[in-house]
Amino acid sequence: MNPSEVRYTDRAIHALEKLPTKKLKRQIRNRIDRLAGSETHGGTRVRGISSDVYRIRSGDYRILYALEGGSRNTILDIGHRKDIYR
Repeated sequence: MNPSEVRYTDRAIHALEKLPTKKLKRQIRNRIDRLAGSETHGGTRVRGISSDVYRIRSGDYRILYALEGGSRNTILDIGHRKDIYR
């Protein structure tokens, strides 16, 4: 398995810090760690934003990320499913 590098935008770091509970923060971090550790990104392309933006689910929250090169993912934003696409 070839782990990939994960980078965070300032917006994603702020969103992660603002999550309401420690349990939710841990759940989101675990999901991002699984993304980094997998050979395939496993996300779904987000329509209407950009061809390089993908999303993964973690409960009612969504993690938006971009693929950059073969082994780098950039976490763009994290948020509740009702607010993340606005």
